[in-house]
Amino acid sequence: MDSFKKDLDIFPTSLAVPAWQDMLAHLKGMKKQADFDRKASIPALTEFFTTVLNKVKSEFSAIQENEQLREETLAKESEKLVELMSRYQQAEVALEMPLPGLDISQAQALARELVEHVQEQEWVIDMLDGADAPADTDMGDDPIVDNLSFVEV
Repeated sequence: MDSFKKDLDIFPTSLAVPAWQDMLAHLKGMKKQADFDRKASIPALTEFFTTVLNKVKSEFSAIQENEQLREETLAKESEKLVELMSRYQQAEVALEMPLPGLDISQAQALARELVEHVQEQEWVIDMLDGADAPADTDMGDDPIVDNLSFVEV
């Protein structure tokens, strides 16, 4: 029994404890049988434990695959956020020092759109990262964005 329990020790408790409890319940059920023989029950108990252990391994593997997929998705979404932030900074510069012939209203619309995209992207990243509630973006405090309607054309 100690070696069975030791085999489960490498897994998270959320998987190992229910498996151990299944094992103990199965053993208890075997002991209630009138013809229970401790030595004769070892092969059946070992077979049951192997089945339980394989189930735990399978569940653990699925958890790891999901975690890896989540991490890959989080990395891709973070790259998108970096690209959006870069575009936002370019729009910010264009609004601070407009080039001759630049339609400021188009730059303002682009900046507003980028702010919305950045906020959406941050929300996606927060959800992937397991946040209970998305973090507020500090882009709302940006004087460029807050005063877009006051930029003279």
